[in-house]
Amino acid sequence: MIQSFAAIVITATVTASVTNCSADGKLVISATGTAGTVNYALVAPSPVIRAKQTSNTFTLLPPGTYTVAVYDNNNPTTPVTKVFTVGVTDVLVVTSPATICAGSSVDLTAAAITAGSKGVASLSYYSDAAATIPLNNPASVVPLTTTTYYISATASDGCLINTSPVTVTVKPVASPQMITAPGAVVCNNSSVTLTATSNLTSPTYKWYTSNNLTGLVNTGASFKTPAITTNTTYYVTVQNATTCENLPGTALRVDVTLGSACGTISATGCSATGTLVTLTDFGGNNASDPVYSTTGLPTGTTTYSFANGQANYPPQTDQYALSKTSVAKPPANTFAHWYKTITDHTGSGYMAVFNADVATGTFYTQTLNNLCSGTTLFFSAWVVSVDSVKADINPSLTFILTNPLTGDVLSTLYTGNIPNGDKNWRQYGLSFTVPAGVSSVNLSIKNIAAGGTGNDLALDDIAIHSCAPPVTITGLKTGGNYCDNENLNLTASYTDDGTLGTGLVYQWYYSSTGDTTSWDSWTAISGGNVMNLVKTPPVTGYYRAVVANPDNINAGRFYCSAVSKEVQVIVNPSPIIDAPKGESVICLGKSTVLTTTTVGGFWNTQNSTVTTVNPAGTVFATGVGTTSIDYAVTNASGCTTIASTPVTVKDCALPVTISYFTATVQTSCPCVLLQWATTFESNSKYFEIQRSNDGQQWAIIDTIIVKGIPTGAQYTYTDSIPHLGKNYYRFKTIDLDGKFDFSPIKSVDLQSGLTINKMVVWYPNGTTGKIYVSCSKPIDKLTVTDMSGKVVYSIANIPNQKVSVFLPQSLTNGLYTITFTVKGTLQTDKLFFIK
Repeated sequence: MIQSFAAIVITATVTASVTNCSADGKLVISATGTAGTVNYALVAPSPVIRAKQTSNTFTLLPPGTYTVAVYDNNNPTTPVTKVFTVGVTDVLVVTSPATICAGSSVDLTAAAITAGSKGVASLSYYSDAAATIPLNNPASVVPLTTTTYYISATASDGCLINTSPVTVTVKPVASPQMITAPGAVVCNNSSVTLTATSNLTSPTYKWYTSNNLTGLVNTGASFKTPAITTNTTYYVTVQNATTCENLPGTALRVDVTLGSACGTISATGCSATGTLVTLTDFGGNNASDPVYSTTGLPTGTTTYSFANGQANYPPQTDQYALSKTSVAKPPANTFAHWYKTITDHTGSGYMAVFNADVATGTFYTQTLNNLCSGTTLFFSAWVVSVDSVKADINPSLTFILTNPLTGDVLSTLYTGNIPNGDKNWRQYGLSFTVPAGVSSVNLSIKNIAAGGTGNDLALDDIAIHSCAPPVTITGLKTGGNYCDNENLNLTASYTDDGTLGTGLVYQWYYSSTGDTTSWDSWTAISGGNVMNLVKTPPVTGYYRAVVANPDNINAGRFYCSAVSKEVQVIVNPSPIIDAPKGESVICLGKSTVLTTTTVGGFWNTQNSTVTTVNPAGTVFATGVGTTSIDYAVTNASGCTTIASTPVTVKDCALPVTISYFTATVQTSCPCVLLQWATTFESNSKYFEIQRSNDGQQWAIIDTIIVKGIPTGAQYTYTDSIPHLGKNYYRFKTIDLDGKFDFSPIKSVDLQSGLTINKMVVWYPNGTTGKIYVSCSKPIDKLTVTDMSGKVVYSIANIPNQKVSVFLPQSLTNGLYTITFTVKGTLQTDKLFFIK
């Protein structure tokens, strides 16, 4: 038979020991499921081992873990064991203190840190986990960074309860270098919005009136000041989840100072350098416009009624007028105090003259359109008091800009008292940011000077300018004056501050008039989408550069662009000059004269080691080589044209000395007789006879062998077919080793009335392949033979008229004989062929 036994379940009632050092713990054991005699024991591993006993109670136990064994003499599956722990009554509980800021102290002895502890008789504080390095002043520790300390607790019997860590978490403190908050210059009685930024994540800000961090006036990144009437200083701090607020004395100082000339826009302000976005000048800019306008402002612009034309001028209380002058013959009483000579701010056109109401209130409203969403702009307006008496009530205005969608106030400017009695126009301005999603703002002008005598004013040139960094143009010549033979080279520069978005490009524009009140006269320059504009030749007119997103440029949204000031370019004509003419090859040591029909110029050589040239154009060959001779002419506009001609200097020294050279007309031919003589000849080869009809272009007409007589010889040559009119002659002496030299140039003039006693007239001699032939009778045959007598070309039956004869291009350069046969009569001449 198989016998089964119930499961024995062991439980215990545990009484803790008082301390770690005492042995007064107790276990009372209960066992269920036993069937016979039950014994109890404490078995290993335990701090105390107790043998079997019938009592279920074990006393005088130190703290520890015990294994209890239960024996049942009727149950062979025993003993059954279970583990129980005897603890201690005393306990050390440690809670770390709250996070502190760097530089602050914490009291580790504070009761809150060990609240919940039991049986603690004394506490000790250490800087190490082994509890070997005591803290000198645990009541005021000042850790610079997060630090862990250690606390040991001792019971009343001197027994150590426990050593536990306590961590002090430290956050760094913000410094003024973590904050950027520029100050501002404002007009008297004006407010300004100060804005702080930081490189911290999710920062929060506080604004104070004292660096001791007292007088809190605002929390948040932006702080709109009250109306400023004296120089004022604010202090701003920053903090976030991981960084503490600046300590007293370390906040960032932000100064708001009063401008020295309230209402006058500084030349460095964006109103002076930014691009004009919109302008209300009230019209009347044409000379033909009447002095007093008969057309008022658009309906709804002002609450005042319109004083139409001169008949209703000057305006009465609660009236306005558009005029080019303040008052025309005012009545002696009502308008005696008004100035009679104030004109429009720019000196031409209309201004809006208001006879202010006795009561305060808004009197002028206008929607300012075509603004670029998200950009910072500058609003300005010109105001003058029309009252001449200083003691009268001063005009005083408030300018208010609001979001047209929400009505939120974007910016407010108080002019303060506008002085009477000086006739000075004053410009008042304020900056604002166009809200996202809108392209216009609403302007309201409020009269805040109550009263009846005084407070009357004129308003003009309401404008908005861009505050984007300006585009600058460099490279413009002084005065913008250029010559038509030089380059226009302009460079545009722009410092991108993120105002205009991303993907910015450059585009140049041109206008013949330079009108900056609109873009109607401006056209984009083809290829001008670059920083550097180069135009050759330049064009007279005005140029400006635009920087913007391509979409805004393509759509003509110039109000979303940065635009340069216009620059004027004046192009002056350069002189037109006749190129220098003369010899292109000169022998070393010789000279030649260059000529030009243009007067008033200056000669110059590009290489003075090869040639020099005097003011008359005489070129002296000083060294072997090639250079250019320049002739420069400068006109009254300062424009210069330079024409150049190349000149080559060769070493032409020859063992031939020429004593004379003449050229004379022989009327019996007519022909030209050339005569020259030498006084010494040695190692020379031949003379090359050259002719020209302009002294510039030369043709070889014959060659003569040098006789080689050491004591010299005489030579003659007859040009039998000279040109009618002017003929120039020279000969070129050529040495056996290739050196050469030119004779002086001689000229003769064959008048057209001379009779040419030639049967056949032909020219030119020195042809490149084409000659002109003329005869009073038909030519039976034309034959060309080389110097060996070989026929190289012939043609028959040439009519008795001027014809062109084309010689074969296969002929080589050199001297040939040309023979004409006319009715059995022969005419033989020399022909020089040159390709």
